[in-house]
Amino acid sequence: MPIVLFQDSKPVTAAATITLVAVINVVLMWRIMKPRLNTLQALNAMRGERFRIARDLHDSLSADLSQVAMLCDLALSRISEAAEVKRRLNQIYDLVQALARQVHDIVLDLEQGQDALAQVLRRIENYAMKYLEVAQIHCELQSPKSIPDMKVPVMTGRHLLMVIKELLHNVIRHAGATEVRFCVRMTEDVLQILIEDNGCGIPDRLHVGHGTCNLHERMALIQGTLEQTSRPGHGTVSHLQLHLKPRTPARLTHENQSCHR
Repeated sequence: MPIVLFQDSKPVTAAATITLVAVINVVLMWRIMKPRLNTLQALNAMRGERFRIARDLHDSLSADLSQVAMLCDLALSRISEAAEVKRRLNQIYDLVQALARQVHDIVLDLEQGQDALAQVLRRIENYAMKYLEVAQIHCELQSPKSIPDMKVPVMTGRHLLMVIKELLHNVIRHAGATEVRFCVRMTEDVLQILIEDNGCGIPDRLHVGHGTCNLHERMALIQGTLEQTSRPGHGTVSHLQLHLKPRTPARLTHENQSCHR
């Protein structure tokens, strides 16, 4: 006697038909929605890129253009002093060269280029010294005696420079400082930069502003941190720390504080 698996195959056929129709609908919906999803992903990527470009313009070019305006104002105020005017114009020329270098760095970044760490730090220190000199603020620079012979992504150097530009811009614009201590330290694969001023402290509105969020986002992108302490009338201390190599569990509990007094 033959074994009958299903006495009535109609329910099975109906279920199979429903399942097949459902699968076909899913496939058709996926084919319809996939181009739309791709378009949405492309739009989101475009929005992200537009935000990045806007952030770069805010953090880099705005500070540099302010510096150009400051130099021009100083030159015009001393137009009768030929030697002083020449010095200010030379500073403007150096700044234009620095802007050209930034364009070069952006191109290298897109090409996934790398820079020597020593070159990155030299560029940052030179910028800090010249920017503060233009603002007539005394800068005490402390540099490491030796720098490891290593390369870092161009993106790392660019984000770090833009963070420092914004911090110095805030010192000049808001702190009313006359002196700045700019300290660079290297311990194994940890880079630390300390910026300390003798100004009036950070205004409350800057603690939660768009620029401050950008600074922390930039440091997070390069696996770094930014800590700021400030008291009214006692200046501001900005402490940047960057691990140049992947951190090991043992190193997570050891944060070098060699830049602090």
